[in-house]
Amino acid sequence: DLSARDFERLRLESEAADLRAQLRALEDVPLLVTRLEGELRDLRGTIAEVTGDIEAATMDWHRERQDAETHLLAYRDRAKELRDRIRKLEALGPESSCPTCGRVLEEYAQKVLDELQEEWEGIVQDGRWWRRRWEQLEAKPEDLIELDGRAVRLNAEFEDCTERLEGARSSLREMDELRVREKEVQGRWEI
Repeated sequence: DLSARDFERLRLESEAADLRAQLRALEDVPLLVTRLEGELRDLRGTIAEVTGDIEAATMDWHRERQDAETHLLAYRDRAKELRDRIRKLEALGPESSCPTCGRVLEEYAQKVLDELQEEWEGIVQDGRWWRRRWEQLEAKPEDLIELDGRAVRLNAEFEDCTERLEGARSSLREMDELRVREKEVQGRWEI
Protein backbone atom coordinates (compact mmCIF):
# COMPACT_ATOMS: atom_id res chain seq x y z
CA ASP A 1 0.00 0.00 0.00
CA LEU A 2 2.97 2.32 0.45
CA SER A 3 4.34 4.10 -2.52
CA ALA A 4 8.05 4.10 -3.14
CA ARG A 5 8.11 7.75 -2.08
CA ASP A 6 6.26 7.01 1.22
CA PHE A 7 8.52 4.04 1.88
CA GLU A 8 11.61 6.21 1.29
CA ARG A 9 10.16 8.91 3.56
CA LEU A 10 9.64 6.36 6.38
CA ARG A 11 13.15 5.03 5.91
CA LEU A 12 14.57 8.57 6.05
CA GLU A 13 12.47 9.39 9.16
CA SER A 14 13.78 6.24 10.84
CA GLU A 15 17.36 7.04 9.84
CA ALA A 16 16.95 10.66 11.08
CA ALA A 17 15.55 9.42 14.40
CA ASP A 18 18.48 7.02 14.74
CA LEU A 19 20.96 9.82 13.96
CA ARG A 20 19.29 12.12 16.54
CA ALA A 21 19.49 9.33 19.16
CA GLN A 22 23.20 8.85 18.41
CA LEU A 23 23.78 12.61 18.65
CA ARG A 24 21.93 12.77 21.99
CA ALA A 25 24.15 9.97 23.30
CA LEU A 26 27.19 12.07 22.37
CA GLU A 27 25.88 15.48 23.50
CA ASP A 28 28.20 15.60 26.58
CA VAL A 29 31.31 14.96 24.47
CA PRO A 30 32.24 18.66 23.90
CA LEU A 31 32.19 19.27 27.67
CA LEU A 32 34.18 16.09 28.23
CA VAL A 33 36.81 17.22 25.71
CA THR A 34 37.08 20.62 27.43
CA ARG A 35 37.35 18.99 30.89
CA LEU A 36 39.98 16.50 29.73
CA GLU A 37 42.02 19.24 28.02
CA GLY A 38 42.01 21.17 31.30
CA GLU A 39 42.98 18.05 33.23
CA LEU A 40 45.82 17.42 30.78
CA ARG A 41 47.10 21.01 31.16
CA ASP A 42 47.01 20.66 34.95
CA LEU A 43 48.87 17.36 34.77
CA ARG A 44 51.53 18.89 32.50
CA GLY A 45 52.06 21.65 35.06
CA THR A 46 52.23 19.22 37.96
CA ILE A 47 54.63 16.95 36.07
CA ALA A 48 56.88 19.91 35.28
CA GLU A 49 56.84 20.91 38.95
CA VAL A 50 57.62 17.41 40.19
CA THR A 51 60.37 17.03 37.57
CA GLY A 52 61.93 20.26 38.84
CA ASP A 53 61.67 19.00 42.42
CA ILE A 54 63.34 15.73 41.40
CA GLU A 55 66.18 17.58 39.68
CA ALA A 56 66.71 19.86 42.69
CA ALA A 57 66.59 16.96 45.17
CA THR A 58 68.96 14.91 43.02
CA MET A 59 71.42 17.80 42.81
CA ASP A 60 71.23 18.30 46.59
CA TRP A 61 71.81 14.60 47.17
CA HIS A 62 74.81 14.49 44.80
CA ARG A 63 76.22 17.67 46.34
CA GLU A 64 75.91 16.21 49.86
CA ARG A 65 77.52 12.95 48.73
CA GLN A 66 80.37 14.86 47.10
CA ASP A 67 80.81 17.03 50.19
CA ALA A 68 80.92 13.97 52.45
CA GLU A 69 83.42 12.25 50.15
CA THR A 70 85.62 15.35 50.01
CA HIS A 71 85.64 15.62 53.80
CA LEU A 72 86.29 11.90 54.18
CA LEU A 73 89.27 12.02 51.82
CA ALA A 74 90.66 15.15 53.51
CA TYR A 75 90.42 13.47 56.94
CA ARG A 76 92.06 10.31 55.57
CA ASP A 77 94.93 12.35 54.12
CA ARG A 78 95.38 14.32 57.35
CA ALA A 79 95.27 11.14 59.46
CA LYS A 80 97.87 9.50 57.21
CA GLU A 81 100.11 12.57 57.45
CA LEU A 82 99.84 12.62 61.26
CA ARG A 83 100.42 8.86 61.48
CA ASP A 84 103.59 9.23 59.37
CA ARG A 85 104.85 12.05 61.64
CA ILE A 86 104.14 9.98 64.76
CA ARG A 87 106.01 6.97 63.35
CA LYS A 88 108.92 9.18 62.33
CA LEU A 89 109.15 10.73 65.82
CA GLU A 90 108.89 7.31 67.46
CA ALA A 91 111.65 6.00 65.19
CA LEU A 92 113.95 8.98 65.81
CA GLY A 93 113.53 9.01 69.60
CA PRO A 94 113.89 11.91 72.09
CA GLU A 95 117.44 12.78 71.00
CA SER A 96 116.25 13.76 67.53
CA SER A 97 115.39 17.17 66.17
CA CYS A 98 111.82 18.33 65.83
CA PRO A 99 110.79 17.83 62.19
CA THR A 100 108.88 21.13 62.32
CA CYS A 101 111.21 23.58 64.10
CA GLY A 102 114.53 21.72 64.03
CA ARG A 103 115.28 21.93 67.80
CA VAL A 104 116.33 18.84 69.75
CA LEU A 105 113.22 17.42 71.38
CA GLU A 106 114.71 15.82 74.53
CA GLU A 107 112.14 16.15 77.35
CA TYR A 108 109.48 17.51 74.97
CA ALA A 109 109.51 14.43 72.77
CA GLN A 110 106.80 12.59 74.70
CA LYS A 111 104.66 15.73 74.98
CA VAL A 112 104.89 16.35 71.21
CA LEU A 113 104.18 12.68 70.56
CA ASP A 114 101.14 12.78 72.88
CA GLU A 115 99.80 15.92 71.18
CA LEU A 116 100.24 14.40 67.74
CA GLN A 117 98.59 11.16 68.94
CA GLU A 118 95.67 13.13 70.40
CA GLU A 119 95.27 15.12 67.19
CA TRP A 120 95.43 11.89 65.16
CA GLU A 121 92.73 10.27 67.31
CA GLY A 122 90.47 13.34 66.85
CA ILE A 123 91.01 13.26 63.11
CA VAL A 124 90.27 9.53 62.99
CA GLN A 125 87.08 10.05 65.03
CA ASP A 126 85.89 12.84 62.71
CA GLY A 127 86.86 10.74 59.72
CA ARG A 128 84.68 7.89 60.99
CA TRP A 129 81.75 10.28 61.24
CA TRP A 130 82.29 11.45 57.66
CA ARG A 131 82.59 7.82 56.50
CA ARG A 132 79.23 6.96 58.11
CA ARG A 133 77.73 10.10 56.56
CA TRP A 134 79.12 9.13 53.14
CA GLU A 135 77.74 5.59 53.52
CA GLN A 136 74.32 7.00 54.52
CA LEU A 137 74.28 9.07 51.36
CA GLU A 138 75.07 6.10 49.11
CA ALA A 139 71.43 5.06 49.04
CA LYS A 140 68.92 7.32 47.32
CA PRO A 141 67.11 9.46 49.93
CA GLU A 142 63.54 8.49 50.80
CA ASP A 143 62.10 11.84 49.69
CA LEU A 144 63.74 11.43 46.28
CA ILE A 145 62.36 7.89 45.98
CA GLU A 146 58.90 9.24 46.83
CA LEU A 147 59.25 12.01 44.22
CA ASP A 148 60.31 9.45 41.61
CA GLY A 149 57.27 7.33 42.47
CA ARG A 150 55.01 10.37 42.24
CA ALA A 151 56.48 11.22 38.83
CA VAL A 152 55.80 7.68 37.59
CA ARG A 153 52.19 7.86 38.83
CA LEU A 154 51.69 11.30 37.27
CA ASN A 155 53.08 10.13 33.94
CA ALA A 156 50.75 7.11 33.99
CA GLU A 157 47.84 9.43 34.81
CA PHE A 158 48.95 11.73 31.98
CA GLU A 159 49.02 8.82 29.51
CA ASP A 160 45.59 7.67 30.68
CA CYS A 161 44.18 11.19 30.32
CA THR A 162 45.75 11.52 26.87
CA GLU A 163 44.09 8.28 25.76
CA ARG A 164 40.72 9.35 27.18
CA LEU A 165 41.06 12.73 25.46
CA GLU A 166 41.87 11.07 22.14
CA GLY A 167 38.80 8.86 22.55
CA ALA A 168 36.66 11.91 23.33
CA ARG A 169 38.06 13.78 20.32
CA SER A 170 37.27 10.75 18.18
CA SER A 171 33.68 10.90 19.49
CA LEU A 172 33.66 14.61 18.65
CA ARG A 173 34.64 13.80 15.06
CA GLU A 174 31.93 11.15 15.02
CA MET A 175 29.41 13.81 16.15
CA ASP A 176 30.47 16.03 13.26
CA GLU A 177 30.04 13.13 10.83
CA LEU A 178 26.59 12.34 12.30
CA ARG A 179 25.53 15.98 11.91
CA VAL A 180 26.63 15.98 8.27
CA ARG A 181 24.76 12.73 7.70
CA GLU A 182 21.67 14.15 9.49
CA LYS A 183 21.68 17.19 7.17
CA GLU A 184 21.96 14.91 4.15
CA VAL A 185 19.00 12.85 5.37
CA GLN A 186 16.94 15.97 6.06
CA GLY A 187 17.85 17.35 2.65
CA ARG A 188 16.62 14.16 0.91
CA TRP A 189 13.53 14.07 3.10
CA GLU A 190 12.48 17.57 2.10
CA ILE A 191 12.68 16.79 -1.60
